[in-house]
Amino acid sequence: MAGGMQEVTFDEGEPRTDAVPPAPVRSASARRRVVVAVGVVVVAALVAVGTQRVLDERRAEADATLAARHADAAGVVAPFDAGVRAHPGPAPDVRTESLATVDGTMVGLRQRDGWSLVGLHPDDWSSRWETPVPRVLPRERPYWIEDEDLDALAGPRDIDPLAVAGALGGDPWCVRAGGDRPLAVCGLQYGALVLGAPLSSTWWVVDATSGEVVRTGTAGPAEWVGMTGDALVRVHGIDTAAHDAGSERPAGWAVEATDPVTGDTRWTWDAPPTDAPSDSPSAAGTPGDPEAMPSVVLGTARLGRVLVWLGETAWVLDHHGRVVEEVSVPQGEGVALGRNGRAGLVGGRVTGDDGFVRQETLAQVAIDDGTLPDDVLVMRSGLAGADMIVRSSDGRDRWISPLPRLPLAVLDSDVLVRTHTGLARLDGLDGTVVWSVESGVDADVVVTDGRTLLVRVGDTLRALAWSTGEVEWERTLADVGLAGEIRSVRLDPALRRLVASFDDELRVLP
Repeated sequence: MAGGMQEVTFDEGEPRTDAVPPAPVRSASARRRVVVAVGVVVVAALVAVGTQRVLDERRAEADATLAARHADAAGVVAPFDAGVRAHPGPAPDVRTESLATVDGTMVGLRQRDGWSLVGLHPDDWSSRWETPVPRVLPRERPYWIEDEDLDALAGPRDIDPLAVAGALGGDPWCVRAGGDRPLAVCGLQYGALVLGAPLSSTWWVVDATSGEVVRTGTAGPAEWVGMTGDALVRVHGIDTAAHDAGSERPAGWAVEATDPVTGDTRWTWDAPPTDAPSDSPSAAGTPGDPEAMPSVVLGTARLGRVLVWLGETAWVLDHHGRVVEEVSVPQGEGVALGRNGRAGLVGGRVTGDDGFVRQETLAQVAIDDGTLPDDVLVMRSGLAGADMIVRSSDGRDRWISPLPRLPLAVLDSDVLVRTHTGLARLDGLDGTVVWSVESGVDADVVVTDGRTLLVRVGDTLRALAWSTGEVEWERTLADVGLAGEIRSVRLDPALRRLVASFDDELRVLP
């Protein structure tokens, strides 16, 4: 056909079924738009992945910085976020208050049929080693234990002191020994909580990597032993020749600090004689009586101080054995070692301008980063209400606030307090309110990593920003792995974790 035209033939009016449908024709610009759109999606995905990676890296860096900043802060836990979840904790027979971290191993004491030193993995609490240790108890009744003391324990008068000590259980502790070797110093003290003074004490220096006991020692009745700073401190009675009094009535009292690994003496100090009458029938009594046994407080590693309270006088010794403070303790009052390393009266009575008598008590906090190092927290209560005081080392009251019901933490030079209706952050310099929230907190337990506060509100965990007090997130207890009947919730200073106690297990957070 002329002109290049195609000839089309129809078969009796029926459509052709083998014809190829015409293909749509896209212009070049349309194809470019498709390519660009796909490219935009890919780039957006890559940017999102890259952005998330950058955010994750920044968060990890911030967490590492935060953890390093609070590495030595008492009670501050590891950094956490909204994904926090509880995990099974140590076995219930592990005394969590005794645990100390030494080169990646949690070293502590376990009380089952007997006592043993244990080394636990800090992540899953699996046992790395276990070393049984014996109890060393007095063979005869110490001089200050009378029949009425045993009657108070609801036991027969001929009860053996061994049985008394065994019934009372032990007061376990562990700390890092210091130095280059991965060593921990652990100890057990019996009887002090009920009988006024220890019946006996045993301590061990143990290798945290293997569980090998490299040194051990014992202390007899009315001897206090513990670690203060990097020294093993023993407070004990002495006779007239300045020898150990043993189970006999002492003529005086002495303090000795030794190297826990070598046993070398670092310093000694003898308490001045008291004004106890020579015909006194007994040296037993309560602190405040001139003839009483001492009350002893061994400071933390950060403080490195020892408080010895005997009769109406208390002395504070530094890590060289020097007396840095001597205070008079009025009859009926007590004394304690404050967070600034100075002695503070407990139960002291003061009369205000309004004529009302109020009682003062040193307040201790479980969370403390060491800021406000020269100050102590004092709670003053009376019929007219209660106040919290921040008192400096020279005895000056820097500020007073009626807002707190209970101080919870000292952090970043500020004070976190429990109010009657919630929580508040107070400026540590002048007591002004940084923020206050009506949280309805159920218990006086707060967990913080220095960035976020975690509190329990009913069956919910609520996270508040430390900087502002604003709610960041909430999760139910079941959602974080704390479903079930919780017997107690506490912040464990040794574990630096929230510990929830159930009937047959412990769970920790974070």
